[in-house]
Formats: sequence, C-alpha cells, structure tokens
Amino acid sequence: MASLATTRDVPVLVVSSATSSERRINPSWTVSQLKAKLESVTGIPPSAQALTLRLPDRQQGTSISAENEDVTKLEAWSLSAYAEIHVGHMHAFGRRTALAYASRALHRHEIGLTVRDERRTYSLTPYANNPK
Repeated sequence: MASLATTRDVPVLVVSSATSSERRINPSWTVSQLKAKLESVTGIPPSAQALTLRLPDRQQGTSISAENEDVTKLEAWSLSAYAEIHVGHMHAFGRRTALAYASRALHRHEIGLTVRDERRTYSLTPYANNPK
C-alpha cells in the first residue's frame, strides 16, 4: 500500500496591531491563501498585509513575500512550531480598518478577542444572548 506524505499543520502565533492568537497553518498553502485566511483574524485585507516571520530562536524577522504569491508556498520559509507571523498594514490608516474588521470577525465567529494599542488593552467578548 502506497502512503501519501501529507504536510502537517504548524502552530504559529499571529500578531497584529489589533490582536494576537495562535493559529495552525499548513506549509503547503500559498502566500495568497495565508493572507486570505489572516484577514478574518487581523482585519487587514490581503492586498494591504505585510507579513514578517520571526522564528523562536531568532530576534530578526524575515519578510514573507514573493513576486507571485498565488504560486509561492509557505514551505519556502523555515516555519517552525510557535514562530510568530507579524501582520502589518501597508497603509497608514490601517489600525482603524483592522479594528473594524476584527470587531466584525468577533461577532461573526463568536470568539473572544484582545485588542492592544500603545496605552491600553481591551478584551472583547461576543454577546451572550446572540441567537444562532
């Protein structure tokens, strides 16, 4: 019986100015697929995302970008368990937009969310009596 090798998901910490959370990503995804999935987490549209990978044993980050993000797979970078993917916004107006998207994701997915800025940390939770 032939076995098919599958790529295992890697747990990473996704960090943006609006939130941080642990996610599982698959190295076989393309950069475009990752960015599309991160939109619901960070609130930053894929076209405005700037991704930086920070490995647990290194201080310096590596940019996750490619000329053709629809084809380039994440396995091109050395993903390791509990690495950090920092999601920045390429545009100055990004923080408010990201917070608005994150707020919508909170209510849409009924998840808890922690939002940090320079001065405060906010914990948001979905409505307890939100009908399904």
